[in-house]
Amino acid sequence: MTMRPSLKQNNKYRGMKNLERLSLAGELSATMAHEIKNPMTVVHGLAQRLKHKAPKELQTDFDLMIDELDRANSILNSYLALTRERSLEKRPHNLAAIVHSLSALLAAEATARKVALVIDADPAVPWQPLNENAIKQLIVNLVLNGMDAMPTGGTLTIKVKHNGDTCDLIVADTGVGITPKVMKNIFAPFYTTKEKGTGLGLPVCKEIAEHHGATIEVVSAADAGTAFTVKFPLPNRQQSAAE
Repeated sequence: MTMRPSLKQNNKYRGMKNLERLSLAGELSATMAHEIKNPMTVVHGLAQRLKHKAPKELQTDFDLMIDELDRANSILNSYLALTRERSLEKRPHNLAAIVHSLSALLAAEATARKVALVIDADPAVPWQPLNENAIKQLIVNLVLNGMDAMPTGGTLTIKVKHNGDTCDLIVADTGVGITPKVMKNIFAPFYTTKEKGTGLGLPVCKEIAEHHGATIEVVSAADAGTAFTVKFPLPNRQQSAAE
């Protein structure tokens, strides 16, 4: 007697096949993004070369072409950062030291935007397993997001502090704030309120945080600013000692 699979078994099978299709689609889209970047790089280079030879009345057209190619490239880079396999190697690092290593770069950007930069990163925070490059990307993304919220200037504060069983990274601005409607979608890929935004900066931050077992909390008020708090769990010291 042949046993027919139950409805539950069929649903489980279909669910597994759907996951396989999604995984394959993710791999194919990441490969396509890589392949698209190559001809775009060539076109970008040619556009810059031809701009120097073009008559004056065409300069604005070439500037627009180059700007749009830069924007498309930025979208692809952010997408690849979001979709690439997150088997990132983690080593013991001091989160405050990573912040301080970016201070010169962030200060230059702040000066260009007329933003006061305040860094309060306690070097005494416990070391923890981190992927340094990914954490740098997360910090820069959050900082640029905060500066974008202050188009006429303001203060951006970066803090790192030990908070019980977590090490917290706080990036706070004094900008326009986030409306409740926008707040619901800030981590959704490609969602943006910026004219030339990619909508991938914050989703990448969320992906990096999750890879480290961290969570992101957001507090915002209209015309009072926004604070992003990334809470990194600290390893159990007794477990670490036993290992």
